[in-house]
Amino acid sequence: MKTKRGVWECGNVRTWGRFLTCHFLQVKNLRHIVFILSLSLFLNLFAANLDHPDDLEKLLAKGDAALPELIASLNGPNALQAVSALGRLGKPVSLDKLLPLLNSKDGEMRAAAAWAVGCCGNASSVESLLPLTKDLHAPARASAFWSLGKLGAVQAKEMTAGITDLDRNVRLGLVRGIEAGGNGGFFPLLLGLLDYKVNLVPDEIDEKKLVERVDWSESDVAVRLAVIQALGQLKVIDALPALIYAMEREVSFNRLAIIQSIESIGTKASGVCLGRIVPTPYDKEAFEKRMPLLINNGTLAVIAGRLGDERSIPYLRKTLLLPSDKLGQDKDLTELYIHTVQLLGKFKVERASFTLARMLKETKIKQLSDAVQVALRLIGKAAARPLARNAEDWTLAPIFLPLLREPELRTVSLRETIINFLANESAEVRFEATETLGLYLYEGILDEYDIPLFEAMYLDPERHVRQTCAKWKIKIQKRYGEGRVK
Repeated sequence: MKTKRGVWECGNVRTWGRFLTCHFLQVKNLRHIVFILSLSLFLNLFAANLDHPDDLEKLLAKGDAALPELIASLNGPNALQAVSALGRLGKPVSLDKLLPLLNSKDGEMRAAAAWAVGCCGNASSVESLLPLTKDLHAPARASAFWSLGKLGAVQAKEMTAGITDLDRNVRLGLVRGIEAGGNGGFFPLLLGLLDYKVNLVPDEIDEKKLVERVDWSESDVAVRLAVIQALGQLKVIDALPALIYAMEREVSFNRLAIIQSIESIGTKASGVCLGRIVPTPYDKEAFEKRMPLLINNGTLAVIAGRLGDERSIPYLRKTLLLPSDKLGQDKDLTELYIHTVQLLGKFKVERASFTLARMLKETKIKQLSDAVQVALRLIGKAAARPLARNAEDWTLAPIFLPLLREPELRTVSLRETIINFLANESAEVRFEATETLGLYLYEGILDEYDIPLFEAMYLDPERHVRQTCAKWKIKIQKRYGEGRVK
């Protein structure tokens, strides 16, 4: 473009290079041609190539120093990349450089400019963004609503169109913008997206049978996830009822996000969670008809427990009444069991000892078994007898006997089980039994009347069983004298 002074203006040095290269044939003087080619090569060599990812990243790494080059590029062929780069930098930019691009004929340019205004602008740019909320190009609407949500200087009623937009990316953009701006005043807009109704519809296989179908006001799972995460970021306690209500019917991944969002509010959320637990019997009818509600009750107790509220203990114990036949198949139920067990151990709930010991005997799920073992160790002495009473299954000897050798879990109640295991066909079981018997004799938990049983294991055909006998024989003789064990 030629100015009034007759001087050619170009957006950046790369534009200069292209201009000169395209017009050198019009110059007849050979020396002029050589000069123009040299200048073109020089300018192209040192110009930032916004088309090239590596060059762009190097330019962005300069921070504020990159602004002049990027702003100059807004009038050149790399304007779209320059706008996006300015948005990524997020540095304050004179809005008279960006706002004209909101009226570009290119929809992608309008979208990029609207996003960049949200990143680089301030509340004064809101009025310029409002027209784009009605743009026919969906990405432009999405960027406009994102920036309005982030900047926040707009009435909630002007954001309603973004919540109800038919394009899910527009709705998603608005939610993410509110999250990015941390504007708690917008949270009521988001709550309606977590609402739902449960309707009875004919089963797809058996049309005579009616099944429940959850119809969400926001059908897109990703948008609901964004709402959940935004509410967690905003940390508004008044959003808890909506989160708790949604948790009962949400998909597993979103349920985990709800739990994180509730916990992010802090200890003041525990009372709300406990207050939202629905009193209901834990019986066969409830297990058949109200399992989502019961799982939700248990999850609320877990959240309160993880926030350190010991008032959750009775509800945690009730959770273990839920049927365990689907553990390992139902992800939500399995995770609920594991978290409940961990909390019962954390709070050292002695009254849960028998239930936990029986669970250790019955469960086939390693993660749950590991959690139960940790909980029993934390509970300590009160768990010793229940654990010994459930240790009779020889297939579980490698799990139960090492536990019952823990200092706080040793008990004389294990004597009969040890004796039975000494004659078991499995060498591993005999080893565990001999190791436990040796320790119990050494600690005085069992007396000299059981020493003949121990001495008989010297003749065991398995080498490692005989070796553990020898190890404990030396220890016992050092403590009690040579005559205790022959």
